[in-house]
Amino acid sequence: MSGAEMREASEPKGQVSNHQLIQRATLENLDDLVNLEEACFCVPWSKKSFEAELEGNQFSRVFLLLNPDHDQKSQAIGYICVWIVFEEIRFLNLAIRQGFRRQGFARKLIRKVLDLAVDAGCCRGMLEVRETNMAAKKLYEYFNFKAYATRKSYYTNPTEDAILMTLEPLGPITNERSEEHETLLGSQTTIHTIS
Repeated sequence: MSGAEMREASEPKGQVSNHQLIQRATLENLDDLVNLEEACFCVPWSKKSFEAELEGNQFSRVFLLLNPDHDQKSQAIGYICVWIVFEEIRFLNLAIRQGFRRQGFARKLIRKVLDLAVDAGCCRGMLEVRETNMAAKKLYEYFNFKAYATRKSYYTNPTEDAILMTLEPLGPITNERSEEHETLLGSQTTIHTIS
């Protein structure tokens, strides 16, 4: 057995190498985004919603996380959608495909958009998260987001409150954590706006 075959055999299913690629999504990625959305959420965004984010909204930024090692063809394993509105970055949605969660991919996408926001002159970040989505809350707390309010019955299917979180000021992460601890945080969040 070659070294590459041994590495492949020893990696858990869904595990990818360090060759992931984050790229700005375009209309060419529409099917990948819709497939990811439908696989991750019980109330998914529509194709029209994604078209609006990709083409009709000057504030929107959508990034796709690809795994180029998948059968010689890039596989979309996650995405993030944010709005950069003047001095603020607003998180709309983040999804990681089942089988690739709890491996740090959500953190890579968040770091990417936070770096983009700092470069754009943003001074704060805003988001909502389902009250019961503990993994998502811990993920955002890792980046120093703080809960500041509740929006009653914001989510449907099931009906749940949203916890509003903010990060101010934006800047480098100050709380370095071990890889082992980060792996336990999880990677799926539900930050849908009403579509």
